[in-house]
Amino acid sequence: MQKIFNKIFAPRAKYQPLIEVRVFKDALQHNLHEFQTAYPEFKFAPVLKSNAYGHGLVEVAKILDKENIAFFMVDSFFEALVLRRAGVRAKILVLGYATMEQINKCRLKNVSFAIIDIEQLKNIAKSLINKTIFHLKIDTGMHRQGIIVEDLEQAIAIIKSNPKIVIEGACSHFADADGSNQTFTKAQIAKWNELTIKLKKAFSTIRYFHLSNTAGAFFLPEINANVARVGIGLYGFNTSPFHSLQLKPALEMVSIITSIKTIPAGDKIGYNVTYTAERKTK
Repeated sequence: MQKIFNKIFAPRAKYQPLIEVRVFKDALQHNLHEFQTAYPEFKFAPVLKSNAYGHGLVEVAKILDKENIAFFMVDSFFEALVLRRAGVRAKILVLGYATMEQINKCRLKNVSFAIIDIEQLKNIAKSLINKTIFHLKIDTGMHRQGIIVEDLEQAIAIIKSNPKIVIEGACSHFADADGSNQTFTKAQIAKWNELTIKLKKAFSTIRYFHLSNTAGAFFLPEINANVARVGIGLYGFNTSPFHSLQLKPALEMVSIITSIKTIPAGDKIGYNVTYTAERKTK
């Protein structure tokens, strides 16, 4: 019955919308390759949070799934779940907060979680049921997420006391890499580089060190890391004031003109008549 229904009605259901949002596969691949070519010694982690910056979570992931990446970055466990259900196979890091219920009930392969502060770490150490892979986030100056430096020794001790906590990565986040003054960013790099020495000694299981975002890629030669996260740059926006990669916008919105009229001088336009034409206006 369904096949008969489709045969009869499917041709009539084809419809060309007046407005289309188009996302370009070639542009996404090109932008990733620009970063990879500019910094060949680093792996890159495409950031897919917020529906891939509005470009389509699953669609973008499927385009990049077979690329040479470190892992996909998402903000929530829900996004990781959507990607796995869609058949996306690459490693995934949930960089935002995850509840203990989500961590303990996760049965997704190659999905790791971020530890974003000392209180969450204490809860994990107390409540974790299964051996789980984590990235330890350090606050080097942005003060949004991350273990503050003063708590790092305590964090290391807590992790070492619980064999179920496996630290596969360490990360932090630039606060002003897209700013014109490099002073704060250089201070973050110095702090990060010092901390990575301590973390390498503490955890032999760490495979990934990542600090840089899109704008921070400019500083990669100075950073003790092997991965960089590429978010807004993946979608075609170079936010660094210090270098310019040849990035291509990955999205466009197109429509059609449905009506044109000419308004006499003095006529008012729109809701609440907030605009008055000063001259005869098309």
